[in-house]
Amino acid sequence: MKKWCKRIALSTVALVLLVLTVAFSYEQISRVVADKSFSPEGELLDVGGHSLHLLRKGNMGPTVVFESGLDGFGHLSSYKVEAEVSRLATTVSYDRAGILWSERGNAPRLQPSFN
Repeated sequence: MKKWCKRIALSTVALVLLVLTVAFSYEQISRVVADKSFSPEGELLDVGGHSLHLLRKGNMGPTVVFESGLDGFGHLSSYKVEAEVSRLATTVSYDRAGILWSERGNAPRLQPSFN
């Protein structure tokens, strides 16, 4: 009985490792394909030695800046709203460092302090 439990446990661990390896490989291959297939709308700006993706729409009235929150969607989280607002104003949105097309910066991220 112990032999079967040990075999089942080892098989389960091997299966989990196989699934994780396949998933990781798929993710990496998908990133390479996406980088070659899609180019960002907007422009890449040099900010402190790394590229920051910026999307500017409209060209009248005040400038409205859309900043993404804690999600990983970057400028896409406000894309539809930005399209509507850009009819009345100049809009700017960007992808934070390490999100979507913006490169990760060299400086460490600052952690907020709640004093």
